[in-house]
Amino acid sequence: PGGYIFTVNGWALTKRNEGVFAHNAAYALDFGLTKTYFKQLTCSMAYNSLLSTRESTENFSVNGVASKGIYYSDVREFSIALRFSFGRIKDSNYKNKEVSEDPNRIR
Repeated sequence: PGGYIFTVNGWALTKRNEGVFAHNAAYALDFGLTKTYFKQLTCSMAYNSLLSTRESTENFSVNGVASKGIYYSDVREFSIALRFSFGRIKDSNYKNKEVSEDPNRIR
């Protein structure tokens, strides 16, 4: 309503093994809001990692030596973007050449 565009974006990773490392599951949720004013000025706001601090674990065992790592990350991001459109692009005078499969390929 009112010319606003609301977006929601999310991603998730399941438990996975990468080489000798075993990682836990991870997920994120992002959202954004966009509005165009005067048909030329577009304002966008985005907030990434809406969910709280993420905890990652990493386990591995090689030749009887085991290791367990826990990492905490707080990667929230808030951004604002403004875009101004100066007008339309003129029609191009470029003409594409035909390419065929015969020996004289370009005409």
